[in-house]
Amino acid sequence: MKSAFLLALLTAMALPLPAQQKLVESIEVRVVNIDVVVTDRAGNPVTGLTKDDFQLFENGRPQTITNLYEVRPETTIAAPAPAAAATAAQPTLPPPAEMRIRRFVIFIDNYSLHPFKRNQIFKSLNKFVDEQMRPEDEAEIVLWSQSLKIITPFTTDRKALKAGIAQLSEHSNSGMSIDNEADQVRRRCQEWLDVARDGKLLTMPQAYDMCKSEVSAHADRVWMISKTLLEAMRLTMTTLSGLEGKKVMIFAGAHLPEQPGRELYMYMVQLFSPFLRNINPTQGFITDRSQTFSIERLARQANADGVTMYMIDAADSRDTKSAEEGRMIEGDESFMKFTNTATAYLTLARVTGGISVTNTSNFDVAFNTVAHDLNSYYSLGYKPTDDKPGDHRVVVKTKNSAYSVRSRTTYAPKTAEEQINDRVVANIYHSGMNSDWPITLKTGTPIANGERFEIPIEISLPPTVTLLPQGEELVGGFNVYIAVGSDNGAMSKVTRSAQPIRIPKSAEAGLRSKPMSFTATILVRPGESTLSVAAVDQISNTAGLARTHLSAK
Repeated sequence: MKSAFLLALLTAMALPLPAQQKLVESIEVRVVNIDVVVTDRAGNPVTGLTKDDFQLFENGRPQTITNLYEVRPETTIAAPAPAAAATAAQPTLPPPAEMRIRRFVIFIDNYSLHPFKRNQIFKSLNKFVDEQMRPEDEAEIVLWSQSLKIITPFTTDRKALKAGIAQLSEHSNSGMSIDNEADQVRRRCQEWLDVARDGKLLTMPQAYDMCKSEVSAHADRVWMISKTLLEAMRLTMTTLSGLEGKKVMIFAGAHLPEQPGRELYMYMVQLFSPFLRNINPTQGFITDRSQTFSIERLARQANADGVTMYMIDAADSRDTKSAEEGRMIEGDESFMKFTNTATAYLTLARVTGGISVTNTSNFDVAFNTVAHDLNSYYSLGYKPTDDKPGDHRVVVKTKNSAYSVRSRTTYAPKTAEEQINDRVVANIYHSGMNSDWPITLKTGTPIANGERFEIPIEISLPPTVTLLPQGEELVGGFNVYIAVGSDNGAMSKVTRSAQPIRIPKSAEAGLRSKPMSFTATILVRPGESTLSVAAVDQISNTAGLARTHLSAK
């Protein structure tokens, strides 16, 4: 997805200083928290476990669980501990306040949903908001219809969320759906087959080649649409990455094929095989279109951002009629169509520790399944022994083999730079971000510059920056981070500007006597957007965040 904004720092000023130098090498040992859902053989949640009941492995190595928090419904009775362990079991503590916060992204794939099922989902979503969301829960509603639109920004206001759900119903899918486009390809292939059977204008191999060309073009389009959808999901998840608490994406859709176009190739083979010998069922199918790697990469990104994905598949394997013509679809083709997307949804849910609900029209059950997970789980904390970048495999087990355990399967450590970038992005979409350094942000009047607008900004910082003695001087500094985002999901990259400080010791009193400032000019596209900035002390890592609304007209 292309960025909607071009950020350019045209001028910057704090103090006239030499180039930045690295002052302190800091290493922070972070506790990684893995949320775990434990159920018995009947699928009921298991409560009352302690950290001694779990085993946790990272990259195959056992890890020491340093803390355990349990979330459970107040009415749930804990399962009795084994007699031998009853005396040794320690009561679990309630999770800290920041971890009890629940944040939801409700992502509706409007492009693939049939209007009837879409309306059923909206009814169930209304019930979920009424019956399952707590007063402190924060949720965002986003709509994708080949482009991303934020319908309701993050809010705790249930009335605003229900108004957003009502607004969703007003967004019809413009143009043909994926099923309509596939029906057109089938109809043209059938027409070419009929012409070839007449034997006057086309031979059967020519008709087959023409059909294969149409199927291939359709598969390319489906691949591109799916790629855009995956990017929109990734971009949406980044708005949660810099936040604490339980973070969830609830996705409702009907089409995200792991192998785009595969079912139409199956149709083509079934259509022409009675008339052409030796047709290979995979002939002409381009495996480069496979979305397997992209889907797994999105799931790993969700794990890196601490987001659990719950996938509601509104496609039904029993729906075997053509959308446009009422034509019965062959069993093999129908099965491939259903499983092609169901496999992708299952991967996203399995890798992130969520659930994929498929083959149902009872969407109340789907949303209740999400609620059950959020009302009964454990959060296990450990300090990784390996801080190398990249994905780390995580496996959680219980010592009782009768229990089933579900959790995310990977963890990716983030550098301090990546973490502050996440917080700057999150600050675009969330109010009330923690800020330990009270910075002030001001903007000037937008000035047209071609198709974009220049907007001057000024950041004021308390003169409490940390300085270290170095000979007869004091050295330190701060880094400024800037990003812009809009309600249509477009987002700039995070821009970083280092502001080193080197002054004589005798000048410290003058530095501390007034606020420090940073000025810049950003270049943005026309429209409404939000500017997010952060300032980070280079030595203490103390961070301050601020944001403001921009109107470039």
